[in-house]
Amino acid sequence: PIHIEGFYKYQLSDNISITPGVIWVINPEQSDDNDDAVIGTIRTTFTF
Repeated sequence: PIHIEGFYKYQLSDNISITPGVIWVINPEQSDDNDDAVIGTIRTTFTF
């Protein structure tokens, strides 16, 4: 299978950032019968 991932970090303040992302899995489980999978993610980071 092919795995493609993209993300971008948005700095909201000096201590908080949010990183949305998308993951696209082409041909999961190496089977042409399976549809592609698209997964959305959000990561929040707090620094102290």
